[in-house]
Amino acid sequence: MFIRGAFDSFTVAPSLVGSLSDHAALLATVPWTVPRAHTASTAAQTVYRWVDGTNLADYSHSWRAWNRYSDSLGFASEFEAVIDAHADDLDALASAVESFLLQQAQLAGVVT
Repeated sequence: MFIRGAFDSFTVAPSLVGSLSDHAALLATVPWTVPRAHTASTAAQTVYRWVDGTNLADYSHSWRAWNRYSDSLGFASEFEAVIDAHADDLDALASAVESFLLQQAQLAGVVT
């Protein structure tokens, strides 16, 4: 059965409505919750951007610079150390990896 609501459309599995007629099913109230919008944090956020370019050659240059920078053994060993240090806590791992990659991208000169 297909129901169109005020927010979206969704399908109700036949097993949920049992032997209800189509008319009764249309009149039935189906619980529907709308996820709350993510509330913005009041803390200031830093926005990082890939170095701007005016053509593909500019972006290709930044990509090659990042590729050379991140393809070193030093980068790989530091990255592995970050992962090993936070392996038991996924939230801390995600935050540490994000911080590491942003810091390294700034050092490589590909992020502003």
